[in-house]
Amino acid sequence: MMRAVDQTDPTAYIHRALMTVLGVPLAAEELEADDAQGSLGVYFHEGMNRKGETSKRVMAITNKHVTSKDTKSDYEYSGRPGAPQKFIRNCGRRRFEQVVNETRAFIAKKLGEANLFAEQLAEMLAKPESDEVAADKLAAKRREEGFDRMKDDVGILGDFLELLNSTWSDVYQRILGWLDWAPKIANDLDDRRYTRDLGVFVLDEAKFQKNFKGNASILVRPAFLLSLFLIFV
Repeated sequence: MMRAVDQTDPTAYIHRALMTVLGVPLAAEELEADDAQGSLGVYFHEGMNRKGETSKRVMAITNKHVTSKDTKSDYEYSGRPGAPQKFIRNCGRRRFEQVVNETRAFIAKKLGEANLFAEQLAEMLAKPESDEVAADKLAAKRREEGFDRMKDDVGILGDFLELLNSTWSDVYQRILGWLDWAPKIANDLDDRRYTRDLGVFVLDEAKFQKNFKGNASILVRPAFLLSLFLIFV
């Protein structure tokens, strides 16, 4: 997964789908044909596994309907050697194509802005000197700075697009982890009839550890916390 970037980075808006943050788009391997997609809720440290042993695994929460084709049956990964795993990916096909298309659109936009700055600068330099020499020089300087900034942005976006096409386009490179537990969807657990729609998956340490920021890196809306509370009560 990619590192979190500053908002001044020209890829910041596009980066959001590929970073180790809350809300990252998910797609289960077994639901690829259905184009089913969802998002990551929260991260948590397991602490202790089902056997009562200390665990260092970092896990994440999403929904049952995001992870499983069969939503009426409980699922629990056995963990036995050779047991098949249900992989969870970052971005389904459609969402990843959107990332690529957004990058191309940003490049086109920045190129247009760079050309505009260049045309305006050329017009200013061709004008005869006037009484407003200081103002003209300042305006020319700012247009030149704008052109240089757009040129840098195009280069950064171009490198980003190359990375997407060379590495991230491989669906197996976008595997984030595997499903650990996903009980059937139910709304009859108690008299309040809240709906349980829950899936928990284990994060692939190699994909997350280097750039992992955890829950603290994103502001969680109170409405989301309330909905999460209703899942567990």
